[in-house]
Amino acid sequence: MEILILTVFLGLGFAYFATQNIAPVAVHIVNYRFNLPLYLVVIFSILVGLLLSLIISLFENISASLTIWGKEAKINQA
Repeated sequence: MEILILTVFLGLGFAYFATQNIAPVAVHIVNYRFNLPLYLVVIFSILVGLLLSLIISLFENISASLTIWGKEAKINQA
């Protein structure tokens, strides 16, 4: 139930943010030009940042797990 309430409030916040930031923004990527609303640019930037932080976190977790696994193997050999 808490997830549903949180989702509703986040949706309402996103809707309010979107209605307040509808100014078009020119986005240039290589030779392409897009005119997107400001809220889409902001939300896309946030999502890309979250995705990159997730990928970095996964690499750090895998590295830590491998380090611990190696040390446990040395302890078991002793």
